[in-house]
Amino acid sequence: WMIRTNDGLFYDEFINEGFIAIGWNCVRKHTFPIDKKQRELLEKNIKEKYNTNIPGMAINKCEKFCNILKDGDIAVISGKSSIAFAIIGEFYEENLETLTEEYELKFNEEIKQKKFLETIKCPYCKRRKITLISVLNNREEINPYLYKALLLNKHSLSSLDQYADTILSSCYDIYFWKGTLSLAFRVQKKTNVGALSLTEFINSFATLLQVEDENL
Repeated sequence: WMIRTNDGLFYDEFINEGFIAIGWNCVRKHTFPIDKKQRELLEKNIKEKYNTNIPGMAINKCEKFCNILKDGDIAVISGKSSIAFAIIGEFYEENLETLTEEYELKFNEEIKQKKFLETIKCPYCKRRKITLISVLNNREEINPYLYKALLLNKHSLSSLDQYADTILSSCYDIYFWKGTLSLAFRVQKKTNVGALSLTEFINSFATLLQVEDENL
């Protein structure tokens, strides 16, 4: 799952304090399940208070965050210049007396006016714990296909299932996914890798894997 951080504003807080969050504080976990009439009323409320023409999309994202994301899923957290990968944990609602709908709307207004951004902490009450896997700070370390997907995707929360292999290879040097064992080798060499050296390396590693497999 890709999680945005309000143009990087909450990135450090998410990483340092071990959580991710999503907005629209007027929508809570107990909002769901929701019937047609309740949804229409909620859409009207969101449209008026949050000044959006797509309130239904906001509700869908909140429902996914509360009920569709699972413990053990991987979050791809995008900052201004870094990307973090983390294991998603349990859902919780934080500090409900302070992180109110009114507080969030006040925050949104301050964002528009570019006020006090250095002192603002995440105002969203719907949260999930995370366990950090790795962080890529260098643009060159990020897989170009994944980077393009993140660059073009402007949603606060969205599925990245189609990039599962790419994400797993960015998180782990070795992983087993859908019946396939995959290994990632981080080539740091600036010059070309010789064809003979590459062939010998692949053959040696394939032989090692075969020996290990026979010993299982």
